Parts: sequence; C-alpha cells; structure tokens
Amino acid sequence: MSESLRQPVDPQAESPGEGLVRLPALLVAWRCGRSLVCCKAPWRATLEPGESTAIAALLQDHPRELARWQAALDPLSQPLRLRQPGGACALLDAQPPACSLQATAGLAALPSGCRNFPRSVVRTPLGLEVAFTLACPTVAATVTQQVAPFAWAGVAAADFAYPAVRTVGLRILASRASDLGFAELQALREGWWRRLRLADPGESLAQVLAALASGPLACDGVAGAAAEEQLLREACAPLSPAQVRVVTAALQAAPGARLEQVALRKLWVALLQPADPATVLSELHAHAAVFACAAGLAVQHAGVHDGGPLADGLVRAARGTVQAAALRVALVSALGEGAPAQISKLALLAAANLARVPPSVP
Repeated sequence: MSESLRQPVDPQAESPGEGLVRLPALLVAWRCGRSLVCCKAPWRATLEPGESTAIAALLQDHPRELARWQAALDPLSQPLRLRQPGGACALLDAQPPACSLQATAGLAALPSGCRNFPRSVVRTPLGLEVAFTLACPTVAATVTQQVAPFAWAGVAAADFAYPAVRTVGLRILASRASDLGFAELQALREGWWRRLRLADPGESLAQVLAALASGPLACDGVAGAAAEEQLLREACAPLSPAQVRVVTAALQAAPGARLEQVALRKLWVALLQPADPATVLSELHAHAAVFACAAGLAVQHAGVHDGGPLADGLVRAARGTVQAAALRVALVSALGEGAPAQISKLALLAAANLARVPPSVP
C-alpha cells in the first residue's frame, strides 16, 4: 500500500460496546509472525506473582517439561524470570524454532508477558484495552503496509485469551503534580488522534508533533517555529554507541532485514553523527501517513499503558516519531530507498527499541 497521505476516516471515539475488548482497528486482525524477537535478549520473560506455581500445575502430566520448566526459572531474579543461556529463552527449541512450553500445554500455559507480547493489556473503566508495541517486526510491518489513522475496533471479550496485567482507575497521573479524570483523558486522546489524522492541509505532521511535545495536555495548542526546531534538533542528535548497538541488534533480529556487514558499517557511521534537520523534515513529510499512524499508537500508550505521567508519555510519542524519521534517513543512506515500506518498517522497529535505552548510557 502506498505510504502517501490518504483521506482519513473518522475513528470511533467511544468504547466499542459492552462485552468487547477495544484495540486499534489497524491491528484487530494481527497474527503472530513468529519472529521470536520476544524469546531472545534484550526481551526476557518476567513472571507475575503466582504464575510459576500455576504453570507447574498445568505440567503435572508432562514430567519432562515440568523439570525443564523448573530448571528454566532463575531463582535469584526479582521479580522471577526465565533464564536466557546464550541470549535465548531456556524454553526455546532451536529446530524448528518454537516454545516447548506452548507446544506442550498450549497458549494458556505461557506466562502472561510471553502470551501478551506484543500486546499491552490493561483494565480501564471502559473495559479491557489493548495496545501494541512497534518493537515487534510483524506489528511494524502491519503499520507500514496498512496505513490508517487511529480508530477503535472491538473483539468479543469471551474469545480474548490475553490477560490484563494492570488496572487503570477513574483518575490517572496527568503530570508529576496533577491528575486527570478518565473521561478527560479520553477527550484529550481523541483530540490528538484527530490532529494526527492530518485532516487540516494547513498543518504539517511536524507542526502537530511539535505541538504535542510542547503542550501535551492541551490538544488545541499551536506550536511555533522554535518548538518545531527544538523537536527536530533532539531527534537529529547523534546516538551513543550503546544506542547504536540496540538499534543494529534489533534490525539484525528482524526477519528479512538482510543487513550485510557493509550496510551495517554505513548505518553505524550515519547513526553516530547528527542527521540533517531539513532531510529529516522532508522524510517526515514524504511518509507522513506512516509516521502519523505510528504516533497515534504511541499516544495510546501514554499514561494508560506505560504507567507513567500522561504528559511525559505524550512527549515521548512526539519525540519518538520524529526520531523514527531520523532513523529512516540513516537507513536510506545505508541501504538505499529500494523498498520504501521495508525501510519504514525497520525505522519504526529501530525507534521502538531505541526508546528503551536512556540517551545517557555510554
């Protein structure tokens, strides 16, 4: 599907209905692509309280798998986690690549973190809400292949096999000094989603993102040139060696990436020096529909799924989107523009993984 901006459709602002789980319409039919990135470092299976005992009970009729499960637990970790010898989960079989736990006892036997990935599932006053991380290559590919503005869709709760791991109450933390009612939160989210649909031809995506970064709790704000320049300057800053390692490791783990050593070296060089703001701005405009879609998914996470102050999460959504454009520029310099959707997928994937590494890490 073309990445050029297309006429948006109105999202469903309200809950899909009683007895339904709501999730982004773009990803309602998402299915696991078996990339197995969630079974390898830096991802690591973390257990919720009581899960170890419950899973052991499901394996009572499978003594060999029960022994393997018990040996896979890292008793020194807090919270309890699964070991990763050689960088891969102890329960991951190599040939064919598959989780031995799931093969033995089914999806219900998996720890909730493994079962849910790349989903974030929270219980809200409107029922279960699901978000997706672009750190999953299959999710990133879906966003670049089926570009659409953020909208809600519903699936039957009775058929939904993924448990909520957090509960969001009637009020959430808006900033470090104030809170916000859930109805106000919904209105704010819907306001930013409307702006990210780019229905107003007089406002560029860069301007919307600059407004989001400079005034996240007021979706009707207007960003000046200084705010846009600041956002671009932050996104164009060179990465640290640790950040470059995270980016390249994530790209090499993505199925079909085919990053040869020459391309990797070019990418390292590009990432360790500042990007050109004008080029990044041009990239953001040329692929506005993809980046607006990614920003909409990031806005959904803020405050609700990331567990932090809403304003901080919204600012990260804006900065991460522009950084994805900067990463796309670096990828084009290393790989060429041969397949635009593939390059955009890698840029979104890299930006999502990069978000987990503080800039100060040497």
